[in-house]
Amino acid sequence: MPNDAARDPSDESRPRRVVVAGVARAETGGGDAGLEELLVRRARTLRDTGVEVIWAGTGLHPDQVAAIGVSEDADGVEVAPTEATDGVVRALARMEADDVEVVAAAGAGDLTHG
Repeated sequence: MPNDAARDPSDESRPRRVVVAGVARAETGGGDAGLEELLVRRARTLRDTGVEVIWAGTGLHPDQVAAIGVSEDADGVEVAPTEATDGVVRALARMEADDVEVVAAAGAGDLTHG
């Protein structure tokens, strides 16, 4: 059942919600060797730091990743490969969800804290 009340991002009582997703190789022009392993490691790291992880899987289009982030009321999205971040950011902007933070799973971004 959807929650009609908007979540307060400053609410310290709930864990951060982060979508972990892999964008299809055809969307980025790169290879996907080791992509799922990287994402699984990141998902475990996030989980172990108290983040609520939404596993979206791999082989997705940036629009699908953005839609999952919005439907799950996520605080952030960790995406791989790195080249996919811009596509997910653009898709979120089209959905007027600019408040969802996007970082590359292999990058320097950190979604473990609000």
